[in-house]
Amino acid sequence: SSAGLGYLMLHANARVQIDLMFAALFTLAVIACGFYFAIDAIARRLAPWQTEISIEKEDR
Repeated sequence: SSAGLGYLMLHANARVQIDLMFAALFTLAVIACGFYFAIDAIARRLAPWQTEISIEKEDR
């Protein structure tokens, strides 16, 4: 495929266009965070009885 952020990153890397490569990487990170928070919100809405698991350290 000759479209998409992965393709853009590969060609930017080959042409040593570091600024373009990091811009594409930052865009992918923003999209990934958006998906993470969207799925978390959907899971909270669909399963409100589920509680978050937290690990607390015991004082010794």
